[in-house]
Amino acid sequence: SLILLDSLTNPLNPPAQILSTVIDDIFNSISENFVIFLDDFHLVNDQAEINDFISQFGQQMDENTHLLISSRKMFNFPGLPLLISHSQVNGVNQKDLAFQPKELRELYKEKHHKSISEEVCSQMVANTSGWITGLMLRQPGQNSLFPAQDKAARITGTNLDCYFQEEVFKKQPGLVRMMMLQSSLFEEFNADLCEKVYGKQDKISWPELLNELSENNLFIEEIEDNGMWIRYHHLFQDFLRRTFSNQFPDDFNRAHNQMTETHLESQEWEKAFDAAHKINDLQKMANVIEISFGPLLHAGRIKLLFEWLQILPEECCLAKPILFSLRGFSYTELGNPKKGLLEINKAITNEQIQSDANQLSRALVWRSTANRLLGNYTDGIADSINAIELIKHKTNLDLIKAEAYREIGLGFGRIGNYITALKFLEKSSGVYKAENRLNNLAQVQMDIGHVLINIGNFHEAKTNFTNAINHWSSLSNNIQLAMIMNNLGYISTLTGRYSEADDYFTKGEIYADLAVNRRMQAFILASRGDLAQSTKQYYESIRYYDKSETIAKEIHESFLLIYIPIAKASCFRHLKKHSQSEEILTKLKQQIALGGS
Repeated sequence: SLILLDSLTNPLNPPAQILSTVIDDIFNSISENFVIFLDDFHLVNDQAEINDFISQFGQQMDENTHLLISSRKMFNFPGLPLLISHSQVNGVNQKDLAFQPKELRELYKEKHHKSISEEVCSQMVANTSGWITGLMLRQPGQNSLFPAQDKAARITGTNLDCYFQEEVFKKQPGLVRMMMLQSSLFEEFNADLCEKVYGKQDKISWPELLNELSENNLFIEEIEDNGMWIRYHHLFQDFLRRTFSNQFPDDFNRAHNQMTETHLESQEWEKAFDAAHKINDLQKMANVIEISFGPLLHAGRIKLLFEWLQILPEECCLAKPILFSLRGFSYTELGNPKKGLLEINKAITNEQIQSDANQLSRALVWRSTANRLLGNYTDGIADSINAIELIKHKTNLDLIKAEAYREIGLGFGRIGNYITALKFLEKSSGVYKAENRLNNLAQVQMDIGHVLINIGNFHEAKTNFTNAINHWSSLSNNIQLAMIMNNLGYISTLTGRYSEADDYFTKGEIYADLAVNRRMQAFILASRGDLAQSTKQYYESIRYYDKSETIAKEIHESFLLIYIPIAKASCFRHLKKHSQSEEILTKLKQQIALGGS
């Protein structure tokens, strides 16, 4: 075969002579099963003569000959359908080649004659998707699982980034390389998203690039069956991002700014913040928080907002003092009104806030909320009245007025003036209805339901709460759903439907846990105490009250810190333990006198 090969100018045109000689040589010289391995076949896949030779060789080779072809592209040489129909071809994809933790443990034991933990193997497989090259070569800043390869890598300077650079990235045309760097910033992407962020390209379109990535199997994974959305293998994506940042830092930052603006336009708040955060653009991060605060708040994502606000340093809040208000409101909503009050006071005393009626009035209303939760009802009502006075002639700030009306109504409700409470809550409801603010309207309807409970109108109160369930469910707002279930359970307790009350409280606990909301957890525990007391299980009731009181002290929930001692005193009175009941009430009276509530 070698002699013939040397004598022919073009041995593959036609391939018949060299083909018959090679097959005869194999038949006469090799009696055992063997494998011919053709690696990187995608590099010659477009050569018709080679494809024709492989096709004929595959059809004529003897049973002991096995041809193994690896390629990043699907090959389709003549005769392949015939071989497939005769069950003479089998395909292996990336998933089949990926190492599983058990297989990796066996390989490690075979190489090093010792065991490795299942946890380490699982972590390595998760980090590399079971890709053997990723397992063998070390990543920047990390060691590989195999010391021999690690040592060789240190001597030669070879690591996973070198592999990606030399074997994949460097072999692509210049424009394709830049487009790959740009698209690597997305966790997942399609042609429309790339074009929206980076615009149209002159020489190659984004759909053409995606087709190029897919055809050449350049470490991409299709998210949808039609290939419209794809993502890079995360190890390759990390390499592309490092390369982009190191070689083109200005373009890297500019691309992230473009991504932030694009995601803001489409209201993809988390992606917008993430893009700004990756280049530590504090101003952009602050803008994303300010713009997204309302929508995320109504979607029950206050914990996410709070986490974002915690990332920003103090100097960022000093430059943009409205962030103090947002941070204070977040603290309050997450069950720490004492801390919330401190943050909001930083905003209210800031000169920039004081010169802006919009921001000052909003901060006053939020401070009103914190004061109410801390039991400072008079101060809370005064804050909201001052906010209304500040913007009474500004028709474009009706939503702030509506929230101020609500806070005044809630404050009066807390001090037992239910008629005045209903009056202001109805005013708030009217504004929200006129502005078509369904989230706020649903909230106020629930507030009205609380007042209706206190005046004994249980039927109408239940209707208000039940009507709000679908709205908050559609938003997956677990905090509001926990509150509704607690209120419905409380109504069921008051009306003697104890089994129904228990069901509502169980649902409420699930929602409160999902929202990680300590305040609602405390309220539902207190309501379970009320249920147990109503069924004369006084010791069980006291246990629930104790659990609720523990949380209430942690989060400074003033209403429960007054309500629970009274409820516990009632239990001890029913148990004929009058001295303990009197002791609790005396202590509570002293606390109220000291606190000024």
